[in-house]
Amino acid sequence: MREDFLKFVPVSDVTGKGLATTLLTTLEEIGIDVKYLRGQGYDGAASMSGQFNGVQAHITKHYPLAHYIHCSSHSLNLAISDACSIQSIRNCTGTIQKVCVFFKYPKKNNVLSESIARVCPLSTHNRLKLLCPTRWVDRHDSIIIFLELFDAIIDSLSEVCTWLDKDASSGAYQLLCAIRQPEFILATYILGHMLSLSLPLSKFLQTKNIDLVEAIQTADDVVNIIKRLRLNDKTEFKIIFNNVKSKCDALNIEISVPRTANKQKNRCNVQVDLPEDYYRISLFIPFVDHFLNQLNDRFLSHRSVIENFNFILPSSISVHNEEKIKQLVEMYQSDLDCSVLAAVSEIKIWQQKFTGTKDLPKNAIDALQNCNMSIFPSTFKLLQILATLPVTTASSERSFSTLKRLKTYLRNTTCENRLNGLAMMNIHSDIMIDPDDVLNKLATKTRKLRLM
Repeated sequence: MREDFLKFVPVSDVTGKGLATTLLTTLEEIGIDVKYLRGQGYDGAASMSGQFNGVQAHITKHYPLAHYIHCSSHSLNLAISDACSIQSIRNCTGTIQKVCVFFKYPKKNNVLSESIARVCPLSTHNRLKLLCPTRWVDRHDSIIIFLELFDAIIDSLSEVCTWLDKDASSGAYQLLCAIRQPEFILATYILGHMLSLSLPLSKFLQTKNIDLVEAIQTADDVVNIIKRLRLNDKTEFKIIFNNVKSKCDALNIEISVPRTANKQKNRCNVQVDLPEDYYRISLFIPFVDHFLNQLNDRFLSHRSVIENFNFILPSSISVHNEEKIKQLVEMYQSDLDCSVLAAVSEIKIWQQKFTGTKDLPKNAIDALQNCNMSIFPSTFKLLQILATLPVTTASSERSFSTLKRLKTYLRNTTCENRLNGLAMMNIHSDIMIDPDDVLNKLATKTRKLRLM
């Protein structure tokens, strides 16, 4: 299985219907038979994923078997973004972003680099990372690096506070007061702990040669870890709180329960005596619950797509549901060259093949490689459809990064054919091109400048 860049297409009508028409027309012009379209992968923009007037809705009207799958990487990113809407976490990420922007300039960054060398000599990082909304892994790295360099950040901000530059010194003082708050430090540690759990999933979802079943299984593993963390919230939060308390003691910061009132609208008003209990109830538990709910909700549609496919995978042979298999065969009847009864019986034999086998194929691609097409033609076709269902649009979006390298100031008015040609050469740089073939191709065209 592979993904290939085809071309950039200019679009004038950005409505769902206009985009769908452009997409289908372009595929037909290229020579791709759209009757074999079995999956659509987009982000969650309304013009693309709209239930009634989105691109996926218009394409599904013509090709009902082209299931729309919201990009898994976008789904995870939205789950993290929504979970960070809790007031304390939102304020924390906003402050971290301001600190990163503050040290983005060379003079201030030099102060930070000197502090890192002096305070954190074992650190492998010498600068902060911005909380980029589109580069998903960078968001995780930004929080983790911030925690690693926290002492150096305190030290460098304290030094900048002594500068004669009023704007720089006052800005450093404001940031220093903000990050020395116990609530900010706790929120940062909690955020770093949770993002460290989702970081492997974020990286995995952007890899090649993964199928939708494997992606959902990995997401479920992360969900199960977070569920255990929620069930043992007292024990888990105690570890985080002790780390934060040690950090605050080293910085001479006292952790106390904020002032409470009988009626409080702007923040949590938990009536407790211990700071650990207050922040566990007001900050840790709401964030974990929100993150868990978002992960379940965002990946719910993915689970519904693969519900019936699970029963043809060797890893699920212990669970047999003939009705679900029959529904799957009936859905793709047009792709199978046999009756429903024959296809169901073939899948039973396919499942029996792996009974008692220890080394089962881990995903659809491995199962496809173990499936003999001549013996199990229907099973092979169904596994092929499952393996080609889109998991993420990360590879497609990486092609946009090519534009900033190609469409420079000097090529601002380049034509569409030239832009697509340069993009193909840049994206498919692994394909070796023989210069002689290029010269022979150019020599066949009539040109004012004679090459040969």
